[in-house]
Amino acid sequence: MDELGKITISSTVIKDIIVEVLKDVENVVGVSEDEVKTKFTSLFKNDDKKSLEVEMGETECVIDLSISVVYGCKIKEVAKKVQNDIKNKVEELTGVTVKEINIVIAKVVKKEDE
Repeated sequence: MDELGKITISSTVIKDIIVEVLKDVENVVGVSEDEVKTKFTSLFKNDDKKSLEVEMGETECVIDLSISVVYGCKIKEVAKKVQNDIKNKVEELTGVTVKEINIVIAKVVKKEDE
């Protein structure tokens, strides 16, 4: 606590940041759920506790994330990019240290012809 009072960043804020980061990572379709065929942004729901969980401490957090990726991509490389991008953005915007980011690749989705 500083001289003006305590500042607390909620897990919802961390989740919102993660959602925005994932929108910019190539080959990530969304947070994995049974509704993979719905639009990308509708897959990211703050109340979707199975796919995106954030455990908060006082100065650090642990993130558990289940995602869907595009068929044919290098899955491990995509997962590493997701981890790095989330860590960098969460720490930059909140000052909260990201201790772990555990990712489960739950689905591989064939890219629809546009």
